[in-house]
Amino acid sequence: MEDQGRTDPDAGHQTQVPETETLENRAWLKLVNECTDLYDELDTHADGLDAAGREIAEHACLRLQEILQRNGVELIDQDGPFERKLHQLSAGAPTAGARPPIQVVTPGFRVGRRILRRARVAVDRGPDIPARGDSS
Repeated sequence: MEDQGRTDPDAGHQTQVPETETLENRAWLKLVNECTDLYDELDTHADGLDAAGREIAEHACLRLQEILQRNGVELIDQDGPFERKLHQLSAGAPTAGARPPIQVVTPGFRVGRRILRRARVAVDRGPDIPARGDSS
């Protein structure tokens, strides 16, 4: 019987895992949630660290991202229109009206349709859109 829910660490690639199989695996889901929580904590507090601390936090985030991807977690890392269910503004810019284009600052994570962490994004204002609070 083929083991669909596992990644061969020696092969360095991910096998396709059915969403229902991963979401029903409580131990796997708990570990994935804890990894995404740690990623979020490191990402949130990195700005308050000195240069060496930021470098360590960034390295740890990249390693967590790789580990999650190898184990069936999908990245939310595409620039495009803002979608509240997938994106969280990092700068607190308003999103009223049309869905503005965004740039991903740090990725989000999901398994199938279940969002584990929304991507942190910045609004791409373009040359004609003034910054928030800019009256010119």
